[in-house]
Amino acid sequence: MATNTASRRSFQGLILLLVSALLLLISAYHGAFGFKHGSLKASLPKRQLDLATVPTVPLSTIPLKSIGLPFGRQHHTVNFTTKSEDHVKRHVKRGSKEDFDYHKGQGDIAYDQMVAACESSAQDFEPSALGNGWTRQKDIKYPPEKVWVDAVKQLAGEAKVPTAETSFYVDLHHDKDFINNQGQPVKLVPNKAHYAQWFIPASSAIIVAATRSPYFEVKRRFEFDGKPVPSSREINDQYVPPLHRWSDVTWALWKEKGGGNNLQYIGRDFIANPRTESVMQYIFSQAGKGDEPPFPGLVFGMDSDEGRALLGTPNGIGAARLLIDRATELGRRDIRIHIFYSEPDSPCMMIDMRPAQPQPRALARRRIEPPKTPSEETTLEKLYRIPRELRHPAPVKNRNELLKLYREIDSDTFVKRDAASDYDKALCTGRAMWDKITAAFDGQGDTAQIFPILALRNGWSKKDVPQTLDPEWRQYFDTKLGPDKVPSRDDVRYVTLVQDEAFYNSEGADVADISGTKEAGTALYYAYYIPGISSVVVKNMVSPANVVKTLFTAMGQPVPSNAEIAANYVPPLNRWSDVTWTVYADIAAKQSRDPNALRYIAHSYIINRATQVVMAYIFQRRSGSVNVPYPGLEFGMDSEEGLALLGTPNGMGTGWLLQDRAKELGRRNPKVTIWTEGAKAMMVWDLAPA
Repeated sequence: MATNTASRRSFQGLILLLVSALLLLISAYHGAFGFKHGSLKASLPKRQLDLATVPTVPLSTIPLKSIGLPFGRQHHTVNFTTKSEDHVKRHVKRGSKEDFDYHKGQGDIAYDQMVAACESSAQDFEPSALGNGWTRQKDIKYPPEKVWVDAVKQLAGEAKVPTAETSFYVDLHHDKDFINNQGQPVKLVPNKAHYAQWFIPASSAIIVAATRSPYFEVKRRFEFDGKPVPSSREINDQYVPPLHRWSDVTWALWKEKGGGNNLQYIGRDFIANPRTESVMQYIFSQAGKGDEPPFPGLVFGMDSDEGRALLGTPNGIGAARLLIDRATELGRRDIRIHIFYSEPDSPCMMIDMRPAQPQPRALARRRIEPPKTPSEETTLEKLYRIPRELRHPAPVKNRNELLKLYREIDSDTFVKRDAASDYDKALCTGRAMWDKITAAFDGQGDTAQIFPILALRNGWSKKDVPQTLDPEWRQYFDTKLGPDKVPSRDDVRYVTLVQDEAFYNSEGADVADISGTKEAGTALYYAYYIPGISSVVVKNMVSPANVVKTLFTAMGQPVPSNAEIAANYVPPLNRWSDVTWTVYADIAAKQSRDPNALRYIAHSYIINRATQVVMAYIFQRRSGSVNVPYPGLEFGMDSEEGLALLGTPNGMGTGWLLQDRAKELGRRNPKVTIWTEGAKAMMVWDLAPA
């Protein structure tokens, strides 16, 4: 037994000696020849291997995955046990359809968020924040590899060719103690988080050599130790510096190096992420391109499954996050992704983010400055008055106080002011909504759940009575459809829905009162349902989700995310579009009418301030007055104004209805008419079949 033990130790010692010799050879190779392709070999200081860091314990106990080397220009981590296996497997499988489908789904989500992003949402860090937990091991002027110089030249032209003078190479390592998001000092756990990339503002380009995020390293460490991995929020709050995401770090450094809103090209050099490689290999194999094509390689836009899948890969999603977080600065972009090889077994990606072509406008933009007098409030003060209750929130005791508070927030008289920023935001939202609707018309969207009418018994009080239509709407429909087309009182159903009862949420939990006062929320939907003329006339709409947000704000508590609200704080049947379709389809069936013929959705006496502001801006811009009586102004979805109105709170409900019920309603050609009745705003959507 002693002989066997001695032999085993001798064998382990021999193996350790061989590994050490291999490390010395690799280190000597890099000391002599610099980076993988010879770049920077005379300019960059070499990182030598410190043999003191090689473990002296028996080899069988060494976690070989944790031994890292500055390997090649990427500074990749060498995995002695699996690298060759992964390499062979990658080229035998030629990619995975399963990986492709998964990342296509991730890309769809990212693209939808990009399109919907109307303003910057991330914190704007200064480069000095990198002093918290980071070290710049290199920050020098040096051009990228020739393949990237040629790629930028081909895409951007001779005038934007990267040079040594215009290119900044930054190699950033997370290797210091730091203060986390909660203000607590954190002792660094050794890790391999780093970002190495070229910043070339004169060429509108960033070339990424290596990315390994602190977030990923934290998850990897917990998984390696066999411990439960903290949630994303816990990692962001406790285990990483505030400035840690690639998109935030990159944007801070891009600005430091003189970059601005001109960023257009993001190159990903020598991709080693197995999931990205799997997707790329699958695309190459499906296209019959097994010969590792050079730049420009294969090119895909966001109108293709391949483009969406590449956007959803680990090497594409960072660019999407950058566009989402910096929407104000970078604006809407048309994305094209090149995949190619810089040399054998060196897959690369170039993300071309050219500015989107502006849509045709029905009228040239013109900002109207409001008159100013010394005693007058500024526009923002006037438009965004915040009630004292919200500036100094006090707990809301019951639903009646909540309803009163909600109405104080959102029931100002019609605002007679222009607000270009609100208009721009609504326009951006409307364009994104129209993209979703047209995709649904083409059969590419997912339809929403169909709820039975009995679902309204979960949390809602419902009254359904016959009632004569209001005179102004009878006049509208008489003019639109001809006299005597409005049904009799018995066929005009006035339905009031108030969410004032306990309910089961989407998680199956019994929710009595989210504020702890044994009182339910006070959402309400009031409307006339008239299947005889294919119409819904909305009198009031206060959604459960908005009530929840108002309640949390009034109680001075953090407002949950939309996903958290949908899962925990509202009944499953809660959105206006779902509720309206459920009630309309039920009443239409009782009257032997076709619910799929729904055509008109009218909003009476609009009190939503955001919608009012956009309407006032359009009235002023088009007619020079905020008072425009019937027949008012009409816009289609081929106009800027029509898209902006679709993006308002009162337009989005109709948008969701068109998207979610595209299968039932079919392709439509919506037009919206707006006018005023005295100081009240009116809106009608005509959903004519296309």
